[in-house]
Amino acid sequence: MANDAAPSSKHLPTFTGKTSGMTIDGVKMNGATYSDWRYKLQGKARSQGENIWLYMTSDPGAPENLSEEEKKKFDGFLTIITDSLSDGALQVVKLIREQNPQKVLAALDAAFFNQSVLSRVSAITDLINVKQKVGESVDAFVSAKKSICREQLGSKISIEELMMGAVIAGCLDDYADLVSTATASSDAVQVTEDDLDNLLDKLRTKENRLKDAPRKEVEIQNAKALTAEAIQTAMSAALKEHGVKKSNNKPKKTPKKNTPKKKGPRCYNCKEYGHMKANCPNKGNSGPKK
Repeated sequence: MANDAAPSSKHLPTFTGKTSGMTIDGVKMNGATYSDWRYKLQGKARSQGENIWLYMTSDPGAPENLSEEEKKKFDGFLTIITDSLSDGALQVVKLIREQNPQKVLAALDAAFFNQSVLSRVSAITDLINVKQKVGESVDAFVSAKKSICREQLGSKISIEELMMGAVIAGCLDDYADLVSTATASSDAVQVTEDDLDNLLDKLRTKENRLKDAPRKEVEIQNAKALTAEAIQTAMSAALKEHGVKKSNNKPKKTPKKNTPKKKGPRCYNCKEYGHMKANCPNKGNSGPKK
């Protein structure tokens, strides 16, 4: 058997099928991603001969048949693949009951490679947004970018996915509620042009709402001001009218009839007003003047 190139280990990193490298509920899932596992399988196969990998992936450039030596190496990849799988990933292989590495890889691709549509769009935003950290070397920074391209994007990236990721990465925070739910469902094979058009339609609708918001707020405030003014005017009119009615309903005082005006004390001698009997100028008279 020819000497292996990188990776040098006979076995690949274990892929369980439970981890895809996506961030779930804010937690980055640990473990080998499928794209990482597949990339290392590719390196392993190519170290045995370029035709082996092309044949395993049904590449259009692959030969129709392998040589006897290549066929022997190709068949050996069934063990290499199954030894590096566990849990859900291994269950996929068991269910198809295939001994052909080509069909086993196709089943794994269908089950796990296409599941990362969401993660690919997320990876594009990371590719655009992630900045070099303070103290991080250029090589480390570039290596992280290459890792995203290789392990999360691979050869599955499409123009629509690239466009959607770029739009999501560049949108203002005002559109966060839309872009967080705009990506394709986890069972989709890829982001389509319709998916992109739907996202753009939603963004345009939200944009128009945001433009209308200040005008509507002014209209609401004006309506509130007019309503308050109308209420105040109505209350003032009601209070004024109530005051007039109240003043009109007060009973008027009428003077008593035949009530003589008081002219001072009355004299018991002459019966005149204005002096007392002791001071009466007519003491000789016992009655009023005739």
